[in-house]
Amino acid sequence: MKKIFYYLNYKNLFKEIKQYGFVYSWKKLLVSYAITIFAAICIGLLFELELPEITVILICAALALPLLIRNAYNSLYQQKRFSDVNQYVEKMLYSFKANNFQILNALRDVQNLFPTGPMHEAIDKGLANFEKAYEGDLKEAALNLIEQEYPCERIRKLHKFMLSVSRNGGECEASIEMLLKDRMLWSERVLTMQKEKKRIKNNILFSIILSSILCLMVLYMPNMIQNEVWTINIAQYGFVKWSAVLFILLQLWIYVMADKKLCIDWLDEADRMTEQDAEKMYYKVINYDEKTEFLYSIVWAVLPAVLCIIAFVITRSAYVFIPGLAGIVFMLNQHKVGHSLSKKKLVREIEKAYPTWLMDVSLLLQTESVRPAIKESYEYAPYILRPALRDFIDALEKDPVSARPYENMLAQLELPDVRDSMGTLYSISTGAGGDVTAQFAQIIERTITLTDRAEKLKNEDKLAVFNGYIALPSIVGGFKLLIDMSALLIAFFSISF
Repeated sequence: MKKIFYYLNYKNLFKEIKQYGFVYSWKKLLVSYAITIFAAICIGLLFELELPEITVILICAALALPLLIRNAYNSLYQQKRFSDVNQYVEKMLYSFKANNFQILNALRDVQNLFPTGPMHEAIDKGLANFEKAYEGDLKEAALNLIEQEYPCERIRKLHKFMLSVSRNGGECEASIEMLLKDRMLWSERVLTMQKEKKRIKNNILFSIILSSILCLMVLYMPNMIQNEVWTINIAQYGFVKWSAVLFILLQLWIYVMADKKLCIDWLDEADRMTEQDAEKMYYKVINYDEKTEFLYSIVWAVLPAVLCIIAFVITRSAYVFIPGLAGIVFMLNQHKVGHSLSKKKLVREIEKAYPTWLMDVSLLLQTESVRPAIKESYEYAPYILRPALRDFIDALEKDPVSARPYENMLAQLELPDVRDSMGTLYSISTGAGGDVTAQFAQIIERTITLTDRAEKLKNEDKLAVFNGYIALPSIVGGFKLLIDMSALLIAFFSISF
């Protein structure tokens, strides 16, 4: 609500649009308001509303307009940021390789590709500090200046990888190819999501228009069939008029909310849950004790049993035992149902997070052995993996030789991809199983495949939320139709009797 009145001040709106790198003039704003007023009046007249109702719609439309303008420019801004980061990561990798793995020269080359704009300024700031840096920590701090302007997981991975190679050396062509392929797949996924975003937005607008047409058909239908004997005009009823106002305002609210949600920050890949929530979800499944939970289920089953007995005493009907027994059986098994749902949710979260961690390990393996790489990867590991990683790292400290710690990593969840990648990591750590170079190439290929699949799962979850907005206009339209049909019945009976 504060945002609505904040953007009503044109100075605040113009200032934010300028921060996005665009200019919005008074002329454009006045034209936008004129179109909005005209559209609001036309819609009001179509629903046969009078001045008080149209005034309410005009006020709400005027309040919503600055938000829609801001969302439009924010969307363009987010697309530009994605484009800049996409180009930066790609060119930086190629330049880093071409300049014999010298970060400073690579930064200078890439800066020339951005003659102006926020990315140029971010690189310039990082470059100025990097040129003065003489220690690893200072170099990392210099690159962090770019990460602060563009907080993106892929930039973080790129910088960490380059610093590691610069500090430790080693063969890194395979890792560069992995990062390049990951960037390409990321770019393709984002472009696909952008197309889906447009499709969803168009579908929401289509749903609003279609539900409005249906409501107008009901409103005008009596006029089409009226005769000299009787005339019905449901628009004369006050509750029909104000239900139309509510219908229009709810449709406007749905569109504004959906428009805001669809202003996606394509660089935002942060954890959506806190570390505490992630650990709670993990241990709820891992520490599940079926015997203890069954005792709780027995307690819960007492309630439907008591209700069943009371119903039988009152009704003296044996039929009450049918729903009663169904309730008892469900309560006795509710712990299994709950555990199954919790495990399914945990598995999905791990499937989305595991490839991110595996890519960090793969990059670290370019300059580290397996155990130090796993230990170092914990700092940036997704929250949902940290409890399992702590147990894994502790097990490696106690038993660094055997395969048991690798086999036990998330073993309770029975994840084939985790089992296979753990087997490869163990083979690399022991030098067993043939050509280490081939094994490293195998884990890189697996990492890319799993990352792509995990990112697609995340996108599916986002799209599921966005697609929910498509149904909302129809639901609102259904309630409006119900009111109008009720008004029709009232009008019909009033002239019949």
